[in-house]
Amino acid sequence: MPKRAFTLLELLVVLFLIALASAMIFPRIGTFFHLPERSFPQKFSALLLRSQKLSLIEGKSNLLLFRPEEREIWLLIPPYLQQRPFKRLKVPERFEVKGEDLIQIDHYQGIVFFGYGGSSGGVIELIDRESGRRYLFKIPKVLSFVVPSS
Repeated sequence: MPKRAFTLLELLVVLFLIALASAMIFPRIGTFFHLPERSFPQKFSALLLRSQKLSLIEGKSNLLLFRPEEREIWLLIPPYLQQRPFKRLKVPERFEVKGEDLIQIDHYQGIVFFGYGGSSGGVIELIDRESGRRYLFKIPKVLSFVVPSS
């Protein structure tokens, strides 16, 4: 009894058709699972953490500056004289940013993250005007640290 088998050409044609069909289907499936863009409070939280980590890694102070007229939050790293932000975060119109116990620089408010891990501290509140939701960020004020003697 002779055995019936597929030829190499038939297998290649079937593989080509499967590849062609998957190339048309998979990009459309990806749009169904599209992740939403990060919200502004998430971006702000990430900027706070980045600012703190950057000051620790570099061992230098940096400044997180709130510019209400421009609706921007700037992360400035030394030298500050350049006045060019390392990172800039635009505040959406639906959010209001309020600060408490922050340092004053001209008519701006800000937080200094020191190179040894401390900060000038303060409280930052983000208010979503559309939903009424409030996000509160409390940054502890740590101006010095203790090094145990050996």
